[in-house]
Amino acid sequence: MDAAMLLDPRVEDWLLMSSPLPQTIILGLYVYFVTSLGPKLMENRKPFELKRAMITYNVFIVLLSVYMCYEASVFSIPNGRILPESSCLCHYGFCYDYEGNL
Repeated sequence: MDAAMLLDPRVEDWLLMSSPLPQTIILGLYVYFVTSLGPKLMENRKPFELKRAMITYNVFIVLLSVYMCYEASVFSIPNGRILPESSCLCHYGFCYDYEGNL
């Protein structure tokens, strides 16, 4: 099978989706910063005090997760029952036929 046939034409103009090279460069820069540059920059500095920021972040993430679980349950079980023999996404009109038609 030709690799071009596996590409999704809807995302070919999206940022970082034209080829794997941009993601590879970003990943390489991240690994370089984490393993080499970052430790060199922080070797003579005191560590940041992040306890309050981390507690705030964790509380926010827990609340967001609870909200997302609630929304997922409401979306996937309309009218209190699971849809028989159909995808919930298709039921709500999110199916795509890969030929340019919705």
